[in-house]
Amino acid sequence: MNRFFSIAALIAFCLAPALTPRPCAQTIALDTLAIRILLTENGHATTPISQVATIGVSGRVNKLDLSGLSLIKLTGEVGSITDLRTLILSNNLLDSIPPELWTLDLLTVLDLGGNKLNKLDTGVGNLVNLVALGLHKTGLSVLPEQVFRCKQLEQLILSGNALTAISENAPSLGFLKFLDLSANQLTAVPYTFGAFDLIDSVDLSSNLIDSLPALITSMNPAAKVHLADNRLCNLTPALKTWADGKDTSWAATQTCGAAIRPVAGYRGRAGLSAWREAGSLYLSWPGRGNLQGTVDLLVRDVRGHVLASRSLAGAVKSWSLTGLTAVGHGPLYVELRSSGKLLDDAWVAPGW
Repeated sequence: MNRFFSIAALIAFCLAPALTPRPCAQTIALDTLAIRILLTENGHATTPISQVATIGVSGRVNKLDLSGLSLIKLTGEVGSITDLRTLILSNNLLDSIPPELWTLDLLTVLDLGGNKLNKLDTGVGNLVNLVALGLHKTGLSVLPEQVFRCKQLEQLILSGNALTAISENAPSLGFLKFLDLSANQLTAVPYTFGAFDLIDSVDLSSNLIDSLPALITSMNPAAKVHLADNRLCNLTPALKTWADGKDTSWAATQTCGAAIRPVAGYRGRAGLSAWREAGSLYLSWPGRGNLQGTVDLLVRDVRGHVLASRSLAGAVKSWSLTGLTAVGHGPLYVELRSSGKLLDDAWVAPGW
């Protein structure tokens, strides 16, 4: 497809006054043209559009899964696929996001995890209908405040980044049920976390947190809170009791009296990949080398409930789970552990 036959030109042609109807009024043509340009510019000129796109009841593309295609550039044409509800761009090589993406205000699921973004544009605040946002392993050191304009968010995945702080405005996401902040560089937890009334699961593990605010005990009593691998060595008796009720093994995993781990060693996780395909869940961790003893894989739902688990020999580098009806079609959180210690994690977007 010639790039000079642009989306803008096609739209202008379709919308121009005419005495007779034009076939290009069928906007599915605009969607497929945008996807073809995007694929071609990333070396996938022969990839069938049906392999990455799903057409909804409106007759427009409402889901686009471009994960794991080694994309290096997301072209602005993505903004013309205006009926998109789900956009999965995880595990690519993207280092920037075009501003046109932030105009897709019907999006409910956006997965940008596993890219090289380092920073997130403030335009994310325009996506007011987002329910799930994946930003894991993107190199983020700062989370823009505009994320907290996405008031419908239920799942926010920020694991494996370089965040040193999280905004006190986080609880303004009143519908948030699952918050993953594991494997960052957080040193403290905002006192406002106590205002999370509906939260089901908060993962604060593998950070540098050395204290907890007293008001955190006001959080939803039923919420699971993961505190392993931090520096929580001097909690008050009341906070210890609260922490014991959330995570029975937290105390034994704390690092006390040692130097703070350097960033390079702290963020040295090596690629647990997880994806759905043909009714199965596939996991792979080739970059881990031969681990001693056994490794444990856990598949959790957004509430933190373990849906499936398996212990494997340390030399094994992949695993698949067939019959996904057992774990449903919602978002999944996968953990790779050894001797009880979290080695790596991955988030799997909703779907079958």
